[in-house]
Amino acid sequence: MKITEILKQRWREASALVNQIDEERMKLLEPTEKRWHAALDTLQCLNDQCQAHDHIRCEACEAPIFEGEPYLGGDTPLCEICAPPYQALIDEPDFFVDGDGNPATPEQCREWFDAHIAAGGSPTDSMSRVMR
Repeated sequence: MKITEILKQRWREASALVNQIDEERMKLLEPTEKRWHAALDTLQCLNDQCQAHDHIRCEACEAPIFEGEPYLGGDTPLCEICAPPYQALIDEPDFFVDGDGNPATPEQCREWFDAHIAAGGSPTDSMSRVMR
């Protein structure tokens, strides 16, 4: 048997298996399909309402950030969950900028980290804060 015939047969078998499993998967999803679509519709409606009220959105997870909630500001706002921990100042100083938007130096990052720890903070604390 030629290699092309072998490949053709193997492809057909693999394709048939994928189709069979896909049918099984759809049957498993069927009981939740309507609820899932309803939940998606509700989420879309809420997203539209949030957009209409000009809420800031987290750049990572797209969650709206409501007034009074902590977040990490800047060009790429991040919610409290997505904002990096203070330890990132030490581990990844290249990702931070100073108040003027210039790249922060490792020394600046160490100062910010040390100040947070001296104030009773933990390296695992989120860098998010409530903005005014």
